[in-house]
Amino acid sequence: MKRIPLLLIAALLLAAFLRLYRLDSLPVSLFGDEIDVGFQSLSLWQTGKSYTGQFLPTYISSVAESRAPLLMYVTAPFVGILGTSNFVVRLAPALFGILGVLVLFYLVKVSFAKEKRAALIAGLSSLFLAVSFWHLHYSRAAFESSLLLFLLILGFTGVIGYLSTGERKFAFLWPALALAFYTYSTATVFAPLLLAITLFIYKDKIKLERKVLSPLLITLVLLIPIVFQIFGGHAGDRFKSISIFGDRTVTDAVELSRTQPWVNPKLDRIFHNRPIELFTRFSQNYLASFSPNFLFTNGDSQLRHSVPGFGELPLVFAPLFLLGLYQIFRRSLRSDFFLLSWLFVAPVSSALTIDGGNHATRLILMVPPLVILAAIGAGSIWELFNRRLALLVTLIWASCLAWQVTSYWYQYTGVYPSQSSRSWHYGYQDVMRYIPKYDTGSNRIFVNNTHEPSLLRLAFYGQIPPAQFQKQFSGDKIVDQILPGFNGFKLGDRYYLGRASSLESLQTLLAPGDLYVAIQGEEIPGDWNWNNNPPEGIVVLASTYDIWGQPYMYLISRK
Repeated sequence: MKRIPLLLIAALLLAAFLRLYRLDSLPVSLFGDEIDVGFQSLSLWQTGKSYTGQFLPTYISSVAESRAPLLMYVTAPFVGILGTSNFVVRLAPALFGILGVLVLFYLVKVSFAKEKRAALIAGLSSLFLAVSFWHLHYSRAAFESSLLLFLLILGFTGVIGYLSTGERKFAFLWPALALAFYTYSTATVFAPLLLAITLFIYKDKIKLERKVLSPLLITLVLLIPIVFQIFGGHAGDRFKSISIFGDRTVTDAVELSRTQPWVNPKLDRIFHNRPIELFTRFSQNYLASFSPNFLFTNGDSQLRHSVPGFGELPLVFAPLFLLGLYQIFRRSLRSDFFLLSWLFVAPVSSALTIDGGNHATRLILMVPPLVILAAIGAGSIWELFNRRLALLVTLIWASCLAWQVTSYWYQYTGVYPSQSSRSWHYGYQDVMRYIPKYDTGSNRIFVNNTHEPSLLRLAFYGQIPPAQFQKQFSGDKIVDQILPGFNGFKLGDRYYLGRASSLESLQTLLAPGDLYVAIQGEEIPGDWNWNNNPPEGIVVLASTYDIWGQPYMYLISRK
């Protein structure tokens, strides 16, 4: 048995700690998409159907949108066996985040097999991925990103490994590329482009042998359903809704430029038209993804995607990244061309979407080549300097990295929960978990739906069985006065989601025993604290406070 490198062991241990520590409460709560993953997974486990009634879907319909389903299928055994806690819903992405650190080691080792420092670069790549803020952040929530990266790294390890060595064992990793298409929509552009470039780079090594026909056939069969979804199903619809090609502002910008009184109408059609505007939007998005401000300084401005004050990668990676680029431009290895191809193809998918220039979720495909380049730069320090100077530079750099990672971790665990509590929809779990306790089976249950969409929160935290949800769900279209004084929609005959039009309507609406989840500032005007002074006839059964200690949500009933 081959000895496992110490760097890899250190990287895996560090990755496991950083991704599993307080996974249930960091981030502070499950946000909407995570709850969707949890309830879809539970529904698939218990009924074989999505909660909207699709049997074993290849693209899954949720209340708000259609989504690639693989994360739900992977999570299903976890929630089915271990329950629906926050920790369990997030466990699969965290584990695939850890496994991503492992498979990156082997991708680098296979790609740079002829390099004398291959093992060192592979170990450093894994270590850098383990502490990458970008990868860490997306491994700690029920995002598809860590699963997507794991499958892409695994699949391209198989492609490079087979093309480099001709060994059949690598071919059995190819189906991972097909599975990536069922994980997140960016794979539908990225994987075919990078695969085509990779085959061109290794064109003299391509040989279709009988020994690899079975894994190739498995890969192609796995792709058939998603191809239909992309060109004629929900996957294609999802792309249309977020792509620059469907962005109305593109047409508006062209029309506005042509209506200015000082333009020449004939010439303006040459310089201002839809193709040029689309190319401009794409170019702006593409170049923005390489911005140092995004990569190393401030990251994604969306609080759910990034920790304020930190880039997507530690700032100390920047000089190593440049040093790595310098090293690979000095030589002409196939592995270098593959690495650069991955880096430059990675932003294409995101650049085709609205606001895709700094969208960390869609741009996460950039992480593997960036950390590998940083590892190449780190590995070359001992070639560029004498032994003493190289040791000094390494110690200074490692100290700076340790400080940045420690600072990030302090911010993530101590400050970020408060900063981002609203973005992660904090508070719902604490009040809705009391609904089953007071649910008699015959009383009506009302939930505010104007503060945040609450149907899945009610189903997930209120423990509505997925089979029951499938039978009762008929859409979430708002109906005025669905009950006197209440606008919203209903699930079955007992659950109502919306908002009472006034306090008087709320008091009239509730019968003894009915439950209502009310929100401060919506049903409850101003800063009126119903815990201390509820309206006449109203009893507060449970309440939750926001992260600053102010009343936020109430579970109330009628006396």
